[in-house]
Amino acid sequence: MVLLDTFVWIEFFKNRPSIPLEPLELLLEERKIAICHPIRAEILSGRMTPKTQNIIVRAMEAISFVDLDWNSQKTWDQIADLAQTAERHKIVIPSVVDRMILLSAKESGCQLWTLDKKLNKLATIVGVPLYNPS
Repeated sequence: MVLLDTFVWIEFFKNRPSIPLEPLELLLEERKIAICHPIRAEILSGRMTPKTQNIIVRAMEAISFVDLDWNSQKTWDQIADLAQTAERHKIVIPSVVDRMILLSAKESGCQLWTLDKKLNKLATIVGVPLYNPS
């Protein structure tokens, strides 16, 4: 399974994407895509018509969710620990949402497909496999 970061989804929905979409389309076809609620919230927070939002919501219902227990103290401690790890390795600390996404990939065993360089670096450090679409 591959957990797609928000920016990959944004490219997918663009009229003129800056990344090749064939790998994403293949993953969708093979049902190898995962999502988590922080990504869903980021996507649905973007500007779109109600019709587009409805289409996106229905499409997301067909994708596997790999959410953690967001009410667990352990989860939030792990999210905080990721900030400390980034700092130790001299990486700009990713946002809380990005760390939620990274931890979701790590705990679910998903590969992570992100266009965010600092998130790529932190993922590598903490042992989250990165998806390479090429």
